[in-house]
Amino acid sequence: MTRIPLAVDDDWSTAAVAGDVDRVASFYAKDGIAYPPGAPMAVGSAATRKVWADAFFDPTYQISWKTTSADVVKDTGWTVGTFQDSSKGPDGTWKAVHDMWNYD
Repeated sequence: MTRIPLAVDDDWSTAAVAGDVDRVASFYAKDGIAYPPGAPMAVGSAATRKVWADAFFDPTYQISWKTTSADVVKDTGWTVGTFQDSSKGPDGTWKAVHDMWNYD
């Protein structure tokens, strides 16, 4: 039985909260793509794993997300939701990494 995207996304977020780079990277398909903020897209297993390894290299980095909706049509599933991330930055002080104004 295939797991719905909502449950998979929750497991993925749990792995990210734990900072488990190998577990986080395991959620990507072999040819999966990550779109890290302020950086080029990362294509493939090695590149997507590196995105997360680089993020988790900073011991103050934290990320989590919550899925608000999910669906599957044929063999494609997707999720939509919100996320939070933070990092103290290289000098140990808190710095904004995302600052967005919208009506969401």
